[in-house]
Amino acid sequence: MRYTRQEVLHRFGISNAQLARWINRGIVPRSIIPPTGIRRDAYYTDYHIDRIEAIVATLIDGRVTINDLRERFHYEANPHLLDDGDTFDGLE
Repeated sequence: MRYTRQEVLHRFGISNAQLARWINRGIVPRSIIPPTGIRRDAYYTDYHIDRIEAIVATLIDGRVTINDLRERFHYEANPHLLDDGDTFDGLE
């Protein structure tokens, strides 16, 4: 599904500035600009909605920082980077 920026802001009760900060910090992907290249027609998808829901739910807890979220989302997108815990620098 496609959502306008205003729909996203209204759905989560966040400000335009807050969404822009999350985008600039790399925890929410930028909106999708259609092939026409017209920025006012840019939209957000269910992926964006899921990401913002996770951010809002996590930040309500108050014990997680934006940097913690950035790291979490990085490893979710790149699970091959996670250490499986089987090795300890040569220790057995």
